[in-house]
Parts: sequence; structure tokens; C-alpha cells
Amino acid sequence: IALSPLLIFGWGDVFPRLGVSGAALTGVISQGVAGAIGMWMLYSGRTRIRLTMKNFRFDWQMIWRITKIGIPSSIMGTERSSANLLVMWFIVPFGTAAVAAHALLERVDNFIRMPAMGLGNAAGVLAGQNLGAKQPERAEKTAWLSVGLFTGVMFVISVLVWFWPEYVIRVFNTESGMVEIAVNFLRIQIVHFMVSGITLVLMSCLNGVGDTWAPTLNTLITLWGVQMPLAYLLSRFTTLGVLGVRWAMVIAVVVRAAVYVVYFRTGRWKHKTV
Repeated sequence: IALSPLLIFGWGDVFPRLGVSGAALTGVISQGVAGAIGMWMLYSGRTRIRLTMKNFRFDWQMIWRITKIGIPSSIMGTERSSANLLVMWFIVPFGTAAVAAHALLERVDNFIRMPAMGLGNAAGVLAGQNLGAKQPERAEKTAWLSVGLFTGVMFVISVLVWFWPEYVIRVFNTESGMVEIAVNFLRIQIVHFMVSGITLVLMSCLNGVGDTWAPTLNTLITLWGVQMPLAYLLSRFTTLGVLGVRWAMVIAVVVRAAVYVVYFRTGRWKHKTV
């Protein structure tokens, strides 16, 4: 954040004016520095885990176990990326303001949910630890407690967003046409906020215990079986127009949350071994 304005707008002879390229360069620099600090902390023993290259060797059995668990998550990431491209294809015909509003809202959404997402990540770690300790009921209790905390945080945020959405959007852009569309998008997104505790926490818990295929299949079905058909139908054949795309996205998330609840309550994940 500190480096971005210096490389985007330039500053004397020290920092050149790079424009949009400067924003990209700051991302590369910041991630590179963060990666270096992370490696230094791990290898210097400043965390509970201390890495060492002493007696290093390839453990092919462990590599296969890691790959087997990680492949579904990789597929899920590809699903989301390809779906995002198709969503943009639905929005483009509605004009530049709609495209800008959608792109802005995606970033605002990530920013708003970021503090609460830590609960989901923590729940996934604790679920894996509890299941490994042969305490599946405690793992389940951890998951539902995290869902409740996450939803409580998002409820407070949703109230603020409902009454003052313009203030949130105008922090990033003040163009009137874009703000009008983005405000409607943001209010629709409140539905997503209220169920994201279920989707993110339970997904993290299932991934944490190694049941990675369940989230992958759930995402695949709700993205391509619910979101995409609805985005096309609601935006093309109803009076909702571009708002239909956003409604399709939140409806898919609600369905995804329902599937997670049903699957999680079956308890099949409690018998997962990795």
C-alpha cells in the first residue's frame, strides 16, 4: 500500500511514474518480500515449525498423499476462475459501468469478508487437529461455533452495508453511473454475506480433515448447474437485467450452503483418513 502511489504516480528521481504497471510491480515486490520473510521465519526457528535441509530426501509416499489431497482443491480453483470469466461475459453487454461495478464489488466483497475469513481458516485447522486426536464431536462443535461467530460478524457488516452502501462504493470510485449499479450489487451481496459463514467455514473444515472432494463437487454443481444457467436466464429473459447475474451468484451460494449443511450433518467426514 505504501509503495503503490510512489510507483503509480512517481516521486522525484527516486521512483519512476509507471502508472498501472507500477501497481502490478508493487504486487510482485510485496509478495516477494513476504515470501522471503516467511522462509526466514520458518528456517530460523521463530515459529513452532523449524525447517531444515539436513538429511533432505524425497518422500514419494508423502508427496503422493499431498497430491491426492490437493488435486481437488486445485480443480476447485480452476472452476472458480473459469466461472468468473463467464460471469464477466454475461455482464459485458450491459456496458462499461456494469463491468466496472462488478469488478469493484468483487474487490469490496473480498475486503469486507477478509477479517471474518480468519475464523474459517482457524476452524479448518482445529477440525483437522481434533479429528486426528480422535475427537470428531469436538471438531464438529468447533465448526458450528465458527459458523456462528462468522455469521455474527457478517450480520453487523450487512447492516452497515444496507444503510450506507454509497459510502463504501465511493471510497473507491465516485462516477455516478457506476456507483448506482454497484450499490444495487452490494445490497444483493448481503445475501451472500449472511450464508458465507456456512460455506467458508464448512469448506475449510472439510478441507482441513482431508475431505477435499466434497467441496470440489459442491462448487462444481452449484457453479455450473445453478449459477451459470440462472445468470443467463435472469439477465436475458427477465426485467432484472444485469442485476440478474448478481442474483444468480447469490442463489448459487445459498444452494451451496444448504448442501454443505446437509453433507456436514451426515458425519461422513468424521471417518476420513489421510
